[in-house]
Amino acid sequence: MDSSANNNFVWLDEYKIGHDTVDAQHQYLFELANRIIDPNNDQQTTHLNVEALYEYTHSHFRDEELLMEQYNYPDYELHKKAHKRLIAELNAVSGGILTDETPRADVVKFMSDWLLIHILDEDMSFGNFLRKIATQSTN
Repeated sequence: MDSSANNNFVWLDEYKIGHDTVDAQHQYLFELANRIIDPNNDQQTTHLNVEALYEYTHSHFRDEELLMEQYNYPDYELHKKAHKRLIAELNAVSGGILTDETPRADVVKFMSDWLLIHILDEDMSFGNFLRKIATQSTN
C-alpha cells in the first residue's frame, strides 16, 4: 500500500480493475477510509463516516454482484461469500471504531487489508475476466 506518514490511503491506477463504475466506487471507498482514520475526527464525525462506509459498501457490493451475474462470472458465488465475510468484519470492527476502543493502527490495518487485498486479489480477478470477455467479443 502506498501511504503517507499518517497512513492515508492513496488510490493508484494499478488498483483499477478496468470497469469505470467499479473503479470509481473503489476510489470512493479509499476516500471514505481516509475519512474514518482521520485522527482529527470527533466521535460524531467518525460515526457519520462509518455509517457512510457501511451504506456505501452494501451498495457497492450489490452493484458488483449484479455485474457478475450479468456477465456470468464463474467465481460469482465465491466472490459473494467474500463480500459477506467483509460485511461481517466491518460489523465486528465498526463498534470499536465508534466507541474509540479499537486502536487507530488496528483500524488502518483492517481498512488496508479490506481495500487492498480484496481489490487487488478478488476484484482484480473479476476485472481480468471482463477483459477476457471484451477481447473475445472483438475477435
